[in-house]
Amino acid sequence: MGFWIWAAILVLLLTDLRYEIVNFLGGLDVTALIAIALLVVYLANER
Repeated sequence: MGFWIWAAILVLLLTDLRYEIVNFLGGLDVTALIAIALLVVYLANER
């Protein structure tokens, strides 16, 4: 349950900040960071 809450928060934050993040890091880096962040959160909640 916690995973879905964090995932929803990440999606909302990234939706609002997407353009700023893209300008700062670049599109491909953002995609990688999102995937890594979701994986880390998921694994943290599995333990």
